[in-house]
Amino acid sequence: MMATINEIVHASLLVADTARSLLFYRNVLGLELDPQRPALGFPGAWLQVGRQQIHLLELPSPDPVSNHSSHGGRDRHVAFSVDELDVLTASLEAAGVEFTRSRSGRRAVFCRDPDGNALEFIEGSVSLVGAKFKSFEIISRWISDDKFRLECLKISEAVMNDEWYLSAGFVRNLIWDKLQGYKEVTPLNDIDLIYFDTSNTSPDRDVEIENELVKSMPNCHWSVKNQARMSLKHGHDSYNGCIEAMSYWPEIQTAIGVTLTKEGVVSIGSPFSACDVIRLAATRNPKCTSKNAFQDRVSSKKWLELWPELTIET
Repeated sequence: MMATINEIVHASLLVADTARSLLFYRNVLGLELDPQRPALGFPGAWLQVGRQQIHLLELPSPDPVSNHSSHGGRDRHVAFSVDELDVLTASLEAAGVEFTRSRSGRRAVFCRDPDGNALEFIEGSVSLVGAKFKSFEIISRWISDDKFRLECLKISEAVMNDEWYLSAGFVRNLIWDKLQGYKEVTPLNDIDLIYFDTSNTSPDRDVEIENELVKSMPNCHWSVKNQARMSLKHGHDSYNGCIEAMSYWPEIQTAIGVTLTKEGVVSIGSPFSACDVIRLAATRNPKCTSKNAFQDRVSSKKWLELWPELTIET
C-alpha cells in the first residue's frame, strides 16, 4: 500500500540576508509575512502564498550566485500564479529586476531573487499540467466562475426535462484552457447539448429543442442530440443513459458533461475518472476510434495550434 501525497505545503529557498530578501518578496512581489515561524536556530522567514508558503532559510548555499542561465525556465525554479501579469512586470521593472518571458508562448515570466533563486509567474490559474485530480469539483468551480457557460446551463435547465448535459468541447475546451494557463477562454464553435429520451427518438425533437435554445441565445450555435437515438445510429446496444453514451466518444477528455440541477447546483458527469479527464491531453478511446481516424480528427480540429502543450495519446 502506498501513502497518499496530497499537495506541496511549502518550498524552501536559501538566502544570504533575510532582511534583503524580504524587501524583494514583500515590497516587490507583495507576499505576506507569516509571523508564526518558530525559533529554528537560524534566521529566516515564512511567506504566505495562498494555502502554501515560501520558507526563506538564511543558511550557506552551495550554489553560485552568478553565472546562472539568463532564462530561469532552464534552471530549477518555483512557479507562482498571478491575476495580472502586467501589474507584476511593472513592479519588477520599477524595482530594476530583470525578467524573461516564457518561450512556450504562455503569459508567464521568469526572474531571480537577490540570491539568484529562479522564480516563474504564470497569469491566471497555476499551470496544472501533470496534476492528478481525484474529483470533478474543480471543474464545477471553473464552470461557476464562467458567466457565459453558467448562462448556457441556466437556459438549458429551463428548456430540458429529461437527463441532459452540455458536453464535449463545452467542458473539455475550458479544462484545456485552464491547464494551458490561458487567461481568456477559447471561443466555442458550437454548444453540444445531449439528452436521453427513449419516448421520442425523432431528429425533429432535437431541432425543436435547438429552436427553443436559440430564442434565448440567438448568437450561439446549438447542437442537440438525443443519445437514445445515437446507439441505433452507431450500431451499439441500447444505452442506459447519457453517461454510457459518452463512453463511446472519440477521446477520453471529450467524454464529459455538465448539467444544472433544479436546485441550481452544477453537476459533472463522465464515464471516466477525474484523473483521466482533467488533463492537457487528447487520449484516443479504443472503444470507439481507430488510430488513423483519431489522428485525422486531431488534425482537422487543429487542437495543437490552439493548445500547444496538448499531449496526443494514440
